[in-house]
Amino acid sequence: MKSSVLNRLMPGLLATSFYCLLVPLPAPAQFSSGAPSFSRPGGNDLGTLQQLSRALTNEVQQAADNAQYELSGTNISGQVSLRLNALAQSVNAFGDQVRNNSPDMRRAFTDFDRAYAELASLVGSFADYAPRTSNSMDRLQRLAFQTRQAIGSYNPGAPGLPQDAAPGFDARRLGVATSNLQIAVDRVRQVLPPPSNPAYEAASSSARNLGDQNRFFQGMQSTTVRQAELWQMAQQLRLACWDLFQLPRVAPVSPVLRDSIISVKQQLDQVCRLVGIDPNSPIPDPGAAPGTGRIVKPAPPDPAQGGPIQAFQPAAPVQGPGGFGQASNFLGVLNTALNQSDAYLQAVESRVNSMVQGYQFQAEARKLRSNLLALNQQVREGRSPQELRAVLDQVIQASQALSNRIRALAGDRGGPVIDLFRATEQSVYQLDQMLR
Repeated sequence: MKSSVLNRLMPGLLATSFYCLLVPLPAPAQFSSGAPSFSRPGGNDLGTLQQLSRALTNEVQQAADNAQYELSGTNISGQVSLRLNALAQSVNAFGDQVRNNSPDMRRAFTDFDRAYAELASLVGSFADYAPRTSNSMDRLQRLAFQTRQAIGSYNPGAPGLPQDAAPGFDARRLGVATSNLQIAVDRVRQVLPPPSNPAYEAASSSARNLGDQNRFFQGMQSTTVRQAELWQMAQQLRLACWDLFQLPRVAPVSPVLRDSIISVKQQLDQVCRLVGIDPNSPIPDPGAAPGTGRIVKPAPPDPAQGGPIQAFQPAAPVQGPGGFGQASNFLGVLNTALNQSDAYLQAVESRVNSMVQGYQFQAEARKLRSNLLALNQQVREGRSPQELRAVLDQVIQASQALSNRIRALAGDRGGPVIDLFRATEQSVYQLDQMLR
């Protein structure tokens, strides 16, 4: 696989050079290499673009709010904040070009694509713990494809599409298919169980690689590429999916997980057919030119043809050094605390503009929620009581900060929002006692 188009031409997937050009292959003589010039949208198309621009701006703000809520206090929060800022700047610049009906709007949208890809590559590793942020990224992706269609980036022969495309090539359908594939991959990543055995771990890695490489594939459709490069990239996707599609044959899966994997297979098959690949054919070296290269792997397994569906039971957390005999009880109280903190945070956010020190309460409630999520992950990884203690101490500090702020403003009085926090505080106290 080291000769693959990604490994040959990209030192790092989804880095700042995400949209750099691939090494061009010789163009078949029968295809024209000319590309029409950009024509400004008018009438309804321009109105549609203006609506999409506003929707993108609103969704970027929603993504920022969700990321701050779910990722505050994590080790990627600073980078996420920087990349969200770049995304906001790019969408604002695109909006300016749309309002002026400028011919530079496609170039401005390429900047948005780049900023989105860099943010998505960072958030992807935390998708399981940031579902709201992941949903925002899905919505941004759908809006992005609608925007490209309105601009004209997916019209056959337009800039950003194969200039040597074969007759009948449908760029618009390929754009929609890769978008649907990304949504299906993100969904399956949300329902995959923790990597408690090698099969789940391999499937999780496979899904992550498939999503990352498909984002690169989507980026190729916004740059100058050739038909052969799309073929090569689709073969790379087929290699990446192998362990995910094999999971129903080698490990118990829930009906929901199996259906989600089958959906990924259906979307990938559609992508393959659109670039001229039989999805059930063996996989050649994706770094070779179409029709050449040795076979490196059989066709990906069909998850619909796996063994019988078995009742899925999540594996119990592995006990870490020193053991933690109360893991299941501890997780039960922790899940209660997570639900309570979520209810408290939602109550604060619905009143943040009318509360005294509303934004301070919001920030501290988000920090408490983030620390609880980190603790949840540590327990499920089977960390030792000593390691859990260090994370729980951060939870207690966040809870104490909120308690002090409430007491300074309200004394011992209660109220609907305060009572929600007090319930969370009580659960945190129970967690503290269980680890003593």
